[in-house]
Amino acid sequence: METFNIIDQSDKYILHTYGRDKIAIMRGAGVHCWDSEGNQYLDFLCGIGVNVLGHCHPKVVEAIKQQAGKLLHTSNLYYSQQQAELAKLISEIAFEGQVFFANSGAEANEAALKLALKHKPGKQKFLALEGCFHGRTIGALSLTSNENYRKPFSPLFGEVEFLPRNDIKTARAAIKEDVNAFFVEVVQGEGGVNVLERAYLHELRKLTEDNGVLLVVDEVQTGFGKTGKMFAYQHADILPDVMTMAKAIGGGLPMSAVLVSERLMGSLAPGDHATTYGGNNLIAAVGKVVIETIIVDNLVDNAAKMGRAFLKGLKKLAADHDELIREARGLGLMTAIELTAKGPELAKACRVNGLLANCNPGNVLRFLPPLTVKSKDIDEALAIIEKSIKEL
Repeated sequence: METFNIIDQSDKYILHTYGRDKIAIMRGAGVHCWDSEGNQYLDFLCGIGVNVLGHCHPKVVEAIKQQAGKLLHTSNLYYSQQQAELAKLISEIAFEGQVFFANSGAEANEAALKLALKHKPGKQKFLALEGCFHGRTIGALSLTSNENYRKPFSPLFGEVEFLPRNDIKTARAAIKEDVNAFFVEVVQGEGGVNVLERAYLHELRKLTEDNGVLLVVDEVQTGFGKTGKMFAYQHADILPDVMTMAKAIGGGLPMSAVLVSERLMGSLAPGDHATTYGGNNLIAAVGKVVIETIIVDNLVDNAAKMGRAFLKGLKKLAADHDELIREARGLGLMTAIELTAKGPELAKACRVNGLLANCNPGNVLRFLPPLTVKSKDIDEALAIIEKSIKEL
């Protein structure tokens, strides 16, 4: 009855902008969560990459309690100790620069877009990749390739060309001095967990530098350890001009950020961009604890190790069930299996059997377990996936 009431009230009072499973998650602990009927799930979706330390990590809960008792919010009209410490930490684990704090991945990409326009006024041509996703606000949507998302809201901002992934020849032809910036995800999460090749990223960095084009790396989903490096661009040993990030940084609270390299730090002046809530005291304090926990507990290394084990298991499933699974792919703990058919059905079967994942465009089943995942969790997830495949 409780589940029915939750669903009934939600359908009545909340705009229908999401296709929801008919369950209501009530509590979580670590890699598990429970619904209103008491059913337990192994959470390999992680709030779509948000709960990077799992549900209700003790250090996150304690940080919330401590800061909530001191100060929640003052606005960006004043200096904030929590903001300053978090910005310093982000710069130390990524590259030297300055940070702008916002509330979501789309907002971070909007800020990066505005910075690019201010830095190179008059140049409104941008490049992005086929299969990319940078958000649903108008600017970010302009940089998102999915036509189903774009069409209802066209015409969108600027001139954006979408290039094929890992195609160096096409990139060479497109990256010219009339281009403002190239927005890139090293691993395309929403696009189906497509991994960019190291050589391709190296060439993009060289071409953008040679032609005065900004390289903006979107780490909204890949950032903070999920790929087996603190940030995904570090796999290719390159440095972006701008990096956007969100999801994991808040440990479950809404936060995003833009890191701007030293040469671009003066591109935005007071009044050029702002947000009321961005990096408020509570969320900034939690963000610092999230990053410190990832470092102290060696969770990036764990992500790399567990990711290799999980992908190995998925590849075996692909070989054993090649009539259904076309490919297993991923980097670190961002993994997926691409099916020949029945993607939504397999996602539902996994949920019924106690594993949360989601079906991306077409028939790609995506997995985003927390960095705290253990070998026994990997084994359990693989067993549930195989059971669900056999049921189909």
